[in-house]
Amino acid sequence: MSLFLEQARQAINNNRPGAALEQLQQMFVEMHNLPELPFFSAGHPQADQLLTTIARMLLSDCKPGPASPPPTGPAGIIATRLSIYGGCTTLVGDLVNALPDKPQLWLTEDAPEKNALARTGLHSAQVVKGKDFPETAAELIRQLAAAEPQTLFLLHEPQDVIAVVAAVALMERGTRVVLIHHCDQFPSVGIFVEGIRIVDLTPRAAAFSRYILGLDNAWLPLTCPDPGPSRKQFRGSGTLRTAMTGHTGKFSSMSNPGYPELVATILAKTGGQHVHIGPIKSPLLRQIRKTLQTRNLQPSSFIQIESVPNLAAALEEQHIDLVFNTYPFGGARASVETMASGTPMAWHSPWEEFDLTRTQMKYPGAPVWRTLADIDKLLSGVNTAWFTGQAKSAREHYLEFHHPRHWRKAFTQADVAGFQVPPAYSRQSVVQSILDNALARRDFTNIRWRRRERLIMSARRRKAILNQSL
Repeated sequence: MSLFLEQARQAINNNRPGAALEQLQQMFVEMHNLPELPFFSAGHPQADQLLTTIARMLLSDCKPGPASPPPTGPAGIIATRLSIYGGCTTLVGDLVNALPDKPQLWLTEDAPEKNALARTGLHSAQVVKGKDFPETAAELIRQLAAAEPQTLFLLHEPQDVIAVVAAVALMERGTRVVLIHHCDQFPSVGIFVEGIRIVDLTPRAAAFSRYILGLDNAWLPLTCPDPGPSRKQFRGSGTLRTAMTGHTGKFSSMSNPGYPELVATILAKTGGQHVHIGPIKSPLLRQIRKTLQTRNLQPSSFIQIESVPNLAAALEEQHIDLVFNTYPFGGARASVETMASGTPMAWHSPWEEFDLTRTQMKYPGAPVWRTLADIDKLLSGVNTAWFTGQAKSAREHYLEFHHPRHWRKAFTQADVAGFQVPPAYSRQSVVQSILDNALARRDFTNIRWRRRERLIMSARRRKAILNQSL
């Protein structure tokens, strides 16, 4: 890291803020691809200090004119990109719904993927793209200064230095900046910038930011639109229907048991159907079909739905009786939408020591399974009374912690009002959970897939940096 920082300092001393930005972004890209680094939220205080210096340099060069004390424009949002499957896209939509007036949206890298913008509730987004780093950052600062947002929300990817440096420049002009810390499994640029309000979305990330990193953060649990009380009945399709949902990477990384084995075990017990909501790669789909054939199970018992506009509505329409959360990378947003729909959900945690991390999103009384034998026992107890009780508990937990009214209340106050971090997430327990998970990944994660995924992510980020530099 010292080489990147030293080169960034030299670039600043030589009045080359764009070159300094490139060095800092490359530093975070490299951090994300260190195979020895466990997955946890962190940052780099020295890098953020340099970003503050760069922001002041760029602001001076831009000469946007005097600021209005205080800024009076509508809220703004800066994101790196919008994708049809990206969690950031739904977060932008949740934020749009929580704010009293429609915010403006700026993107620092790519135009929104097809249909992605519609998921946010906005009609347009401003893509800021200059010929190089300094021009892109300067143009974003100019546009933000002209808009004069009272509050600026950061929903950037962890390595996006342009988003952060522009936000810091606006802070110098009196704008309040709130960083929605959604990529909380990677070191993120900007979380140590003095004056930025950090909002964490899960209890584990909130506890780590507060107790380990020493940040004055707020815990505001993930939300999703309220679909209203569920009207579905147990075995509404005539048979027991289970489901799992998520992007293809989460299923490729599942092991001990792998996804094909889990699906076959569930269907062998229920004799019903399992609905997969989300894309799935052909090799994994072939493995599932082969495993079903080996177990003498009907191929038609596995149903795939490529995508749905609304998960809660899909669970209702498909008459899903029980959702299994993905593992080891759980679907936090999917958990919230499932609870909102009043659908029972089961979580996987191989050992009790893992429960703090693996089951952090679960509702009280939700089932936790550790082995395939637990699956058999769980499904044996699924009946009308069990379904009704679980559905009620899931829906009540959503209303208490995840309803949109909490976001509306939080973001209309002078400071973000969050929830108290649960006592179970102490300093010691958070550190232990990180170490336990890091040690166990070789047993409970498809390590080959994770290394391949890191290489792909690194290549994409390097390409983005190259495009900004050209």
